[in-house]
Amino acid sequence: MKFSTSRIVCPLLVTSLTLLAGCGSEGFPVDALSQEQVAEEAALAEGGMSVDEEAEYGQAEEALASFCGGDDANMLAAGLAVAIGTELGRWDVNTDFAIVNGKLELSATGKLRCGSTGASCPKTTALLRLQDDGFSTIPNHSPSAYRTKLTGWYNTQKTALTNKVNELLNVDEGVFRIKSLLSGKYIVPAGGSTTSGAALQQSDAYSSTTAAQWKIHLRGTQRQFKNVKSGLCMDLQSDVNGQTAIVQRACNNGATQDFRIGALNAGEWTLRSKHNLAFMPQSSSTANNAAIVQNTVTGGTAEKFVFEKQGSGPWRDLLETVTAVYSLKVAHTGMGMAVQSMSTSDGIAVVQQPYVATDDRFHWYVTQLGSYTYPNGVTQNTYQMMNRATGKCLDVSGTQLVQKTCNTGYTQRFGYVPTGNLRNVLYTYNGKTVDVQGGSTSSSAKVVEGSSNTWQMYNMWTMDPIIAIEPHRLTFSHTTNDGPCGKYYWYNIKQPNGNSLANPGNSWIQLIFSGGKQSAGGADQNPHIAQKVSGDLVAIDPVYGLDGSGTTGTGSCTAACVSVSTTSIAGNCCSCNGANKKFVKSTLNPNIYQCL
Repeated sequence: MKFSTSRIVCPLLVTSLTLLAGCGSEGFPVDALSQEQVAEEAALAEGGMSVDEEAEYGQAEEALASFCGGDDANMLAAGLAVAIGTELGRWDVNTDFAIVNGKLELSATGKLRCGSTGASCPKTTALLRLQDDGFSTIPNHSPSAYRTKLTGWYNTQKTALTNKVNELLNVDEGVFRIKSLLSGKYIVPAGGSTTSGAALQQSDAYSSTTAAQWKIHLRGTQRQFKNVKSGLCMDLQSDVNGQTAIVQRACNNGATQDFRIGALNAGEWTLRSKHNLAFMPQSSSTANNAAIVQNTVTGGTAEKFVFEKQGSGPWRDLLETVTAVYSLKVAHTGMGMAVQSMSTSDGIAVVQQPYVATDDRFHWYVTQLGSYTYPNGVTQNTYQMMNRATGKCLDVSGTQLVQKTCNTGYTQRFGYVPTGNLRNVLYTYNGKTVDVQGGSTSSSAKVVEGSSNTWQMYNMWTMDPIIAIEPHRLTFSHTTNDGPCGKYYWYNIKQPNGNSLANPGNSWIQLIFSGGKQSAGGADQNPHIAQKVSGDLVAIDPVYGLDGSGTTGTGSCTAACVSVSTTSIAGNCCSCNGANKKFVKSTLNPNIYQCL
């Protein structure tokens, strides 16, 4: 790119990422441009202006420099976001990266995509290396400030994602009446009482009043039931692992007010206490005013209840699973469901192995795919499970469960039913359970489609939420010139299976690592993020083309103190802080060139 002697425009290079000396002291363009776009930039650079036009242009640039300036860590972090989006195809930094010795580095999962040395992600790797103190000789660059921002924002993002899953699992699910399937009568406080400590009974005398209505509040994997009339919550009369009455008391966060529900049959539910004991009318009575108690689980009709929606809603599907990352552990061994090896190949077996919290082979993005009618005519709400490490989805191949490239076909759609004991039974498209083969207790025993739909300990899985995140895939789309600090870089953002995200705007939480906003309505920590969303497109504004320092140069000099390039630019002219020099390849990283 050529420059006039009176105006330096920060270049946008096809193969390089450049830290610019003439851009309000530090500009940082990235290389997602086409040859045509680069030619357009060059034409603009050489177009020429009058003295008055240049003065006006310079004033505008300096105003932008004031807004978009700060230390070079902001530009580097925003450039890193672009490199990650392009080379890793997603902004899932708390998966693909880890803090190692005080620096942001590729994790084992990230290395699966980038290679053990990061060779497949050269710009990402080079930008990470600029955290190293060996690059402190670069003008306008502070490695310590850069790594402090990256590690701090990384930890903030991790906390935000953890808090988000707690938020999603702490919601009102609607108002219901709870009817005993055995007696046809409803659970109410005795005599419709509003008194704390009043026992709960079954009765048909209050079915048309708010005494028979309960607001269900999901808190984590359990639920709290609040009586609409009294404002008091279901509670155990005594915290014992045996028969005791159910009463109402002031709502609190105690475990005796945490109850579980299980779907025994379509529309039939069981209620369980913290002791995994079942609600039922005392002595299986069908009489009015019979006490509701917790007692030993038998699976009989006395333990079955029907939930009837009341009022105008809104109601939440009691079977709904929040889209998030989960670990899945099978009841009979406590082992986790995992892909057998750290591979992105299709066909890798899914097995049970001793759970390792730091190994993403055990972590699954569970995403709602909506209602679906299977080839056998059964319609139900379905979910897709994508492995966090490999990015491949759980699939039924014959009777074996394997990982395959994500799609929306029926072999990757699973249903699930809560059992009431904080476990879930997963079902394939054939209506068969997802089992550990033969009930084996061996490590690496295969996970398979069972031969029936009978509940067993080897097909009951705990689903423990880890972080709230919707899996996504980024594909670079185009640039526009309307960014507050320069060009907007637009990415197509969709689920890995090609479906649209539930809410592309929520991707802001994935950009905290680069200085994006830390709440939905907050301000960017780094002005170069400035996220925009339009349909299935999301953009950030990582760079700007400014000449705030007034540096001049001649010929084909690049106004830059350092450049990240995957092709050699050694010997090319560069201008750093007003001095014309040449790019020299760094001895510390083959893709970093310093202006020396």
